[in-house]
Amino acid sequence: LQAYSALTDTVLYAGWKAGVFSVVFDPQNGDEKTTVEYTYGTSLKLPKNPEKTGMIFAGWYDKNETVMITADAKPADNMKLHAKWMEGVIVKTADELRAIANNPNGNYFLGADINLGGSDWTPIPEFAGLLDGRGYSITNFIMSIDGSLGGMIQTNTGTICNLKLNDFMFRFSSNTGDSKAGTIAAINKGSIKNCSVLGGTIVLSQKWERSVGRYTTSNSSATGFFG
Repeated sequence: LQAYSALTDTVLYAGWKAGVFSVVFDPQNGDEKTTVEYTYGTSLKLPKNPEKTGMIFAGWYDKNETVMITADAKPADNMKLHAKWMEGVIVKTADELRAIANNPNGNYFLGADINLGGSDWTPIPEFAGLLDGRGYSITNFIMSIDGSLGGMIQTNTGTICNLKLNDFMFRFSSNTGDSKAGTIAAINKGSIKNCSVLGGTIVLSQKWERSVGRYTTSNSSATGFFG
């Protein structure tokens, strides 16, 4: 910083540059910690996913373990992150995703984006486990439901997090006055957090129509988690 003497009235402007911070990744599996430098506004470079015998890597978290830190994060300060480990099942295919209905009390972690190939999705009646999308997407599916509860899951009493739903068609038709519909869950008695619903179209009976960024209604109502 150089000294400056003003001989007349002068306007000075602050000069700013992006901050550079350190992000420490602790794998908590006996391996060494990894430290990366991060320039604010750029993508955070994550280390290779660690491994731990008999456990599933559930993502990088801060000490509060409230939100999984991904490459889209934009830290504004130095951070210390640790690997979260859990027992559960990695889900990478459409068949593995549908198999969740056979054990809705388990812990499931998406290991890849899953394209359902435009096929019909059969709702899971009740989910009481953990479904962690880990930032991956479920795409290209159709839900055509005629009943009182409409959604990928009818009733959620578990935890669904870090999940994205894209490019889908959801048609729900019901003549009952207390019908409930939601893209992820019609009824949520558990926790749904850090999830997004993008690029899909939702069409409900009685001229309800909703798609990303807009919706119109006419003499009807609906409840549930649409995203």
